[in-house]
Amino acid sequence: MAKHVKKRIKFILAMTLVVVLTLSLAACGGGKKMAQIGSELGLGELDGRTVASGTYRNSTGYRITYTTIEVKGSDVLNTIKESSDWQDMPLSDELNLTVYGMSNGQYVKAPILHDGDDEAIFPVVTEGYYRVIDMDYLETADEEEKSKYDYIFAIYDTEDDKLYYCKFAL
Repeated sequence: MAKHVKKRIKFILAMTLVVVLTLSLAACGGGKKMAQIGSELGLGELDGRTVASGTYRNSTGYRITYTTIEVKGSDVLNTIKESSDWQDMPLSDELNLTVYGMSNGQYVKAPILHDGDDEAIFPVVTEGYYRVIDMDYLETADEEEKSKYDYIFAIYDTEDDKLYYCKFAL
């Protein structure tokens, strides 16, 4: 009977170790994602934690990947303010439609940047900065050669110190 108890304890300890290692590796993956996002947005290394993320493929085949990062420290805000690539809020009408959709009581247009339930990925942000990176333009500046619309869109909310990131790509 004592052998059986010892085996069971060893098994529980081994399973606990597996769970701890799995969670540790998952946390490391979040750091890689934050490093990638910081690099793509010209913000350098981000200090914070991922509070939401997901990937969704829409009916036209585009993959929408989104991440929300709770940012620590003011280095990100200073970098954004010094960059000419980031724009002050509010969004233009076209971007507002892309990010939030619209409704006039009779007609509803879902946002282009949405999750699997056609809900906007980004909350309404009034104080902050945004950046749009046209990835097709980076590949070719010839507008006639562009056949797809791949871009990165990000909003930095200065009230909540959150960075909302979305990549829209085939």
